[in-house]
Amino acid sequence: MLPQGLPAATEGAADAYGHWAEIRQNKTLLANSSPAALRRLFEFLGFEVEAVEPAQVLDRAGHQYLDLRTRILHDRQQCPVGRFGSEAKGRYRVLSVWGPPPDPAELSRLVAKCSNRDSAVLVLLWEALPWPQSEELGLHCRREGLSFLVFDELLFLYLLTFGAPARRLGLFFQLQLPFVQLNPYQVSGKIPSEMFFGREQEKRRLVSHQADGAIIVYGGRQLGKTMLLHQAVRENHCPEEERYVVFRDIYQLGRDIQNINRLAYELMQLCRSQQIGEWPASWREDITLRRVLEQLTKWVLAHPQRTLLVLLDEADELLEQDAANDFALVSELRRAMDSCRTKDESGTRLKIVFSGLHNVQRTLNLPSQPFVQLGKPMNIGPLEPDQGIALVRTPLESLGFCFGQLDAADG
Repeated sequence: MLPQGLPAATEGAADAYGHWAEIRQNKTLLANSSPAALRRLFEFLGFEVEAVEPAQVLDRAGHQYLDLRTRILHDRQQCPVGRFGSEAKGRYRVLSVWGPPPDPAELSRLVAKCSNRDSAVLVLLWEALPWPQSEELGLHCRREGLSFLVFDELLFLYLLTFGAPARRLGLFFQLQLPFVQLNPYQVSGKIPSEMFFGREQEKRRLVSHQADGAIIVYGGRQLGKTMLLHQAVRENHCPEEERYVVFRDIYQLGRDIQNINRLAYELMQLCRSQQIGEWPASWREDITLRRVLEQLTKWVLAHPQRTLLVLLDEADELLEQDAANDFALVSELRRAMDSCRTKDESGTRLKIVFSGLHNVQRTLNLPSQPFVQLGKPMNIGPLEPDQGIALVRTPLESLGFCFGQLDAADG
C-alpha cells in the first residue's frame, strides 16, 4: 500500500513501493527476493534491465553493492550527458546505504571503496536525504570532482506520481545531475552521442547509398567531421537489418607508400572484427587489395538487402600518396563500388567514404582522379546558430546552470 498524502499514483506505483519497502525493511540485498525486487524498481524508474548481479558486502556496517546491467542509454531526452548515458555502456555499480544518510565525506568514501573504472555509480539511500544535506553533498562533489547519483526515499516517492517510465528516467537525471561534478565537453577522442547536435542533412548524405550520397567529406579542423562519422556508425550500423557501417582512422597508412599497401590488410581486419565477410585464415598482411575487395563484393551481393558503408577518416595523406601513383588504390575501390551497383544503377551497395581536411577536396581537381560520378563532395562547416546554442545550453542546463534568453539572430 502506498503512503498516505501522495498525489494520484501511476500504474505500477504500488508494486514498486512494495518492493522498496520490502528491501528497506530487510536491510539486505542478499535475500533471494532482492534481485527480482531491484529489477522491478529500476524498471519502474525507466531502465531496461538486462541483469542484476549478486550483491557483495562492502564493510562491517553492512552496506552492500551490486552491478546492474541495462540497455545502453543513447537518447538525450532520457540522459543528457554521456557519463551516465552512452559512456556507461549499460553498466552501473549500485551502492546500497542503510540507515540515516551519512555525511558527504563518509558517503564519498563508501563510493570510492566500491567504485570501478567501468561503471557509473548510483547510490540507493533507503531513507530521505534532507534538502540542506543534499546541497552540502552537491557542494562536496563539485569541490572534490566526484560524479555519482543519489536515489533516496524522497526522490522515489516523488517519481511514483509520474507516468511513462521514459519520463521518470529523464526526470531522475534532471533532478540529480546538478549535484555532481561533470564536464560534458571533450576536445578529442570519441565524443558521446549525447553531445551530437544538428547535421541532419549531412548525416543523410553520408549514409546514402544513392547518387546524392557523399564520397568525399572535407572541412577545417575541429568542426566535427570525425564526430559525424562516429554518429553515422552509431545510428546506422544494424546487422539485424543487413546494414553495416564501419569506421577506420587511416592517418598512419598515408605516411608513406609502403603503408598504403597495408590498407588491404587493415580493411580485412576491420571487417573481420565486425563479423563482416568471410576471410580465409591463411590471408595475412601481404594480401592484395583486389582480393580483399573481391571478397567484400561477393559478401555484399550474397544478400539482396545488404549494404556496407566504410568510413575512412584522416585520408589526406593517403590520397596524396595515391595521387602520385595515378590513383591505383582508389581506382580499385571504385571498381569494387561499381560492381555493387543497385539494380537501377542509381547507387551502390558498397560505399567507401574518404574524410579529411581541404586537401581531400582538392583531390577532386586533379585531372586523373577517379571520383567522377561517385557523388558530390560534402563540406562540413560550423554548426547552424540554433544548433550551436543547443550544444552549449542543453548539457549545461542539465548540470544546473541557468541561462537568460539566447537568440541565434543576435550572433
